[in-house]
Amino acid sequence: MTDKKSRVYSEWRRTLKQAGWEVDRYDSIKFNSGSETAKHMHAKMAGAHILKNAGYRVDTEVVHPERGEVDLAAIPTKESQKPYVIEFETAPTPETTKDKITRYVENTPFVECYIVNLSKVGTDVIEMRKDIQTQL
Repeated sequence: MTDKKSRVYSEWRRTLKQAGWEVDRYDSIKFNSGSETAKHMHAKMAGAHILKNAGYRVDTEVVHPERGEVDLAAIPTKESQKPYVIEFETAPTPETTKDKITRYVENTPFVECYIVNLSKVGTDVIEMRKDIQTQL
């Protein structure tokens, strides 16, 4: 990573940590501490691939002691980028969506929470990536 990318990433990582988010120092793909379907795990990997191609650093299962655990965090490496989260849900309800946005975005450094509806994502790995990209 170039010095400028490292500086931008380090600043955002520090900002997120100061806000209580446990962000890894390096790109990280982790399993959920509970149960996770294979489709959910593969979707998380596909989402991370999309973010890496867009120039973000990625971390999964990013924990905040009061706000919970986000599936995937996009951490900027460019000054033009802002941090955001992606949540993978099967048939999310409006209540679930509102709860995720409230916990993960309001009064945090994250500027957006994208909810990917896994019931609208194919199971073929290439198709899955395309479907997730479309929802983002």
